[in-house]
Amino acid sequence: MEYWKITLPAAPDTLDALTARLTALGFDSFQIEDERDVLAQSPHWEMTDGALLAHYKGACRVLVYLPRSPEGEAGLTALRGLCPEAAAERVREEDWAENWKRYYEPIPVGRRLVIHPAWLPRPDYGPRAVYLSNPGCCFGTGLHASTRLCLGLLEARDVTGARVLDIGAGSGILGVCALLLGAAEAVAADIDPLASDTASRAAEANGAAGRYTALTGDFVKEEALRERAGSGFDLIFSNIVADVILALAPHTAARLAPGGAWVVSGIIDGRAAEVREGLEAQGFRVETAREENGWAAFSLVQPADRAAR
Repeated sequence: MEYWKITLPAAPDTLDALTARLTALGFDSFQIEDERDVLAQSPHWEMTDGALLAHYKGACRVLVYLPRSPEGEAGLTALRGLCPEAAAERVREEDWAENWKRYYEPIPVGRRLVIHPAWLPRPDYGPRAVYLSNPGCCFGTGLHASTRLCLGLLEARDVTGARVLDIGAGSGILGVCALLLGAAEAVAADIDPLASDTASRAAEANGAAGRYTALTGDFVKEEALRERAGSGFDLIFSNIVADVILALAPHTAARLAPGGAWVVSGIIDGRAAEVREGLEAQGFRVETAREENGWAAFSLVQPADRAAR
């Protein structure tokens, strides 16, 4: 099967606006290539490949892959309307997969975790938990700053025996990594059925399928989904966007166990203060705040009235 690979160039200060417009148009699966992410990663990993650095040199772009079908052609037309500079090329499915693999390297997270591409030889990482990454072409692998921030906040916690909920799970990397670090159970929810399938396969590939449940639906709007997910979680992730995080606050508060934490990310730094104030106004207390490459993440303690119950 053949696909269109559409490259949408961006400037660093317009990248967030471009991805927001893509999402608004219904494009919820795309790849961001940003040199800042690689430069932030490479100082912490002595084995960073020169080809990786060369590929990302000066990069600030979004890649969208669409099938060569009438629906794909319509999507291509919409993307060209959004970004007249968009460039399209035809790629075969097998080339697509291999091209992705060329530029992935192991990513260490703190002292206890490493994200390792499944197709590369696996060295001895010692005591680190190893997440085997095989991302396909749609979802995150830990390279993007917002995901790295979440992973860093996870790695710094003792999650032994914890129950974890990941809202907006995408590839499933956060929930699966929590299981690898000792969590007992992870539940994931994403609005995209493809994400739920991808997350389930990631759990299986990492030997965690029996402790991982992937659900599909809108956690803000669907009470039935929230009931299926359950409550009493020790740790909740929401690596989404600012507006959804603010809307999720009452629902996550109701699902945290006493003493539980909510880790939020995907917040551009220009909205970090607004999100923090909005969550604090709903009773949450910021336990830890981190920033990286224009993105912010918070680890939050639940409202006191619920923590006491």
